Amino acid sequence: MCASAEEKAPEGLREQLARNWPKKADAMYARLQADPEAAAAIHPNNHVRVLRALEHYRATGKKLSEQKAESLPREKPYRSLILGLDFQERAQLYRRIDRRVDQMMEAGLLEESRTVWENRDRFRTAAQAIGYKGVLPILGRESPLAPCVEKLKQASRNYAKRQLTWFRHMEGVVWLDASAPDVRERAAEQVREFLSERMREMQEENREKLAGGLKTLAAVVIGFLLLAAAYVGYQAMQVLFPPNTYETALLATVEDTIDAEGVLLFDESYVSGSGTLGYLAADGERVSAGTAVAEVYSDAIQATLRQQLTQINDQIDLLQRSQNNTTSLQLESLRKNRSAALYDLMDSLDCGDYEDTDAEKEDYILSQNRLWVITGEVAGFSDQITALTQQAASVQSQLGNPTQITAPQTGYFIRSSSTGRLNAGAEDILALDAAGLKAYAESSPEVALDGCAGKIVSGFTWRYAGVCTAKEAEKLLGKDGKPLPAAWRSGSPGRWKRP
Repeated sequence: MCASAEEKAPEGLREQLARNWPKKADAMYARLQADPEAAAAIHPNNHVRVLRALEHYRATGKKLSEQKAESLPREKPYRSLILGLDFQERAQLYRRIDRRVDQMMEAGLLEESRTVWENRDRFRTAAQAIGYKGVLPILGRESPLAPCVEKLKQASRNYAKRQLTWFRHMEGVVWLDASAPDVRERAAEQVREFLSERMREMQEENREKLAGGLKTLAAVVIGFLLLAAAYVGYQAMQVLFPPNTYETALLATVEDTIDAEGVLLFDESYVSGSGTLGYLAADGERVSAGTAVAEVYSDAIQATLRQQLTQINDQIDLLQRSQNNTTSLQLESLRKNRSAALYDLMDSLDCGDYEDTDAEKEDYILSQNRLWVITGEVAGFSDQITALTQQAASVQSQLGNPTQITAPQTGYFIRSSSTGRLNAGAEDILALDAAGLKAYAESSPEVALDGCAGKIVSGFTWRYAGVCTAKEAEKLLGKDGKPLPAAWRSGSPGRWKRP
């Protein structure tokens, strides 16, 4: 029996996962492969989201991606007008944020934070808020006042940037310039137009409903009379022919859990390959038997040629997108997108967040190219695309056809650089007694995949060999002392449930 989505996680589960993270980070992230969508969306180094996804899976038995899909309505229940405020220049917004932080400090943020600091065991969540988190190092004598205030301003600016990025991807937002003197009047005009249009639609709907209103009313009256007659007849039957009384026994079920330290045994095969490798399949990508997952390069020059070919093809794709679906109506929107992309790129470089710089640089170049096309500064990029296509053909001819490494069977491909293998076979591990299995699990049994490009994990089943206490083991036995295999099933990795 799996817990419902509304049930809370078992007490202590989050702390247990957090304790295991430093020494079992790779293994814990590997468990997310049961939910490929969540694993693809969460970076391995983002331990907060990894732990949250594992906690949800352990507590509910449901994938995090399934829970998100179920929580979203199929259709929007309401029509809404969303007004967004932004500034033409990002620097103006940042100045207002800096001034707001100064006002918060003058209003007593440091004194307010002292209460959180003195009761930080109770207020763990509050202590992670940007405002409190920025000044707590002052109270802990870890940093002087001025650097902490500057870091608080930087954190607030980064948070504002992420908020703008989030809302820019939301459909239907009407953006207004917050610095414009008539911004209130523009907002009021948008509201009036929205309400006026909605009133016209409601009047049209009411006219359509009015035509069948009398028929509906008559049907309701007739239905009410029929129900009343049926109720009177039912009550009369109850009086004339009283029914027998029955008692119903319902089957009840109970649930228990057992925690056991051990190892996961997957149905996996290894993909042979060594030398200078270039990967064609992403980590965790599901591939079919015979699919090329990597290439073997004869020397470093061939590897460089493959990298050049990939970069040229990316440039061709960017230029093709730059001249597609661009109209003069998008001029103002593209200018805002270009400015926003530039500020995003500068902010990422300023705070050392290099993970998103490539995508932000591409957004900026795409917006700039489309602006050139709209304003007529360039007619298009056909000549550049033709030149790059010829260059790509030249590089391809120099590259030749590197030896490809293919998947021996269908499954999930994992690169050798991000995984390993157990130094013993599954049958040997399952043959160990409790003491031997405990010693094996504590001996760091995972070794590197030397001589392999990676491995293929096939199927959706796995086995778990773990050790628990004798008292917990009694839960697995019946009154006759024999195991109850039919009454136990796997609920999540490393956790067993009895229905």
